[in-house]
Amino acid sequence: MANIADYRNMVRDRLAGIEMSGYGNFEFLDSELETFLNHAVAGLFPTIHRRVADADVATTEYGTNEFRKADVAYDEGRIYLIEDATERTPILGWSTRPGEVVGLPTDPTTVNIYRIEPWPSFTSYGGGAVGWPEEFAPLIVQHALITALSSRSDSGVRPDPQYGEGRSIASYIETQTRWLEVMKRDLGQNMPGVIA
Repeated sequence: MANIADYRNMVRDRLAGIEMSGYGNFEFLDSELETFLNHAVAGLFPTIHRRVADADVATTEYGTNEFRKADVAYDEGRIYLIEDATERTPILGWSTRPGEVVGLPTDPTTVNIYRIEPWPSFTSYGGGAVGWPEEFAPLIVQHALITALSSRSDSGVRPDPQYGEGRSIASYIETQTRWLEVMKRDLGQNMPGVIA
């Protein structure tokens, strides 16, 4: 499995290719590349995501219709399945409110809640192997590359060369951004169907 150093090298390799093509000088510190990579992982949600399960979540009764609810401490819009914790059968007819899932039947008293979450940043892995599938590497590297190029182009640190001095990085960024959108469509995960 790849780690942060491997991903930094992948971005550096792409930047070296751009430099050799005459687009300018794009050298970054490790900390800068790590920031771009963390931004890429966060920016690619929900195109790439992980599925998370909360097991045995207690429900409480509310109202006069004998429905139950479950409190959640995350964005309830990410929930795609709730099931009986004992029988493992899907529960239908539920809906969400801020911080809770409502409309659960009186039985069961505990449920399993399934949701999607963004992948943790590179920093959370502490230099070790990252937890996401390696198939996402091209998406993450492409997104980080665009962020790195944009940081130099937009900040004025190294402005685009004048006419006759080299190629325009702005058009290169536009081309790479279009390529990223194609990659997101082709390599991104399908969102799970909501069973409500």
